[in-house]
Amino acid sequence: LDSQRRGKPAVLSMSLGSTFADGGRHFDTIIKWAHDLGVLTVVAAGNNNADACSYSPAATPLALTVGATTSDDAKWSSSNHGPCVDIHAPGSSITAAWVS
Repeated sequence: LDSQRRGKPAVLSMSLGSTFADGGRHFDTIIKWAHDLGVLTVVAAGNNNADACSYSPAATPLALTVGATTSDDAKWSSSNHGPCVDIHAPGSSITAAWVS
């Protein structure tokens, strides 16, 4: 792992997801692998306005699951929620850099 070679921390960010009916906890294996190597995995709670515990990788206990808030610091209407969400962060009307 490059981060270990350089003696630096590593973060794996995953903004994706599926229902368990679409393949179950297929992201759990890679998140466990990363966790065992000391890599923090951060995942999106999802955008279904539903219980994040019903989606992978949001339900994965070894990941830090992030729900979305508005610019007023309220829950974003589409953000998944529930006990599997560890933290909330701005996720609506975010200005980002891109190449056009």
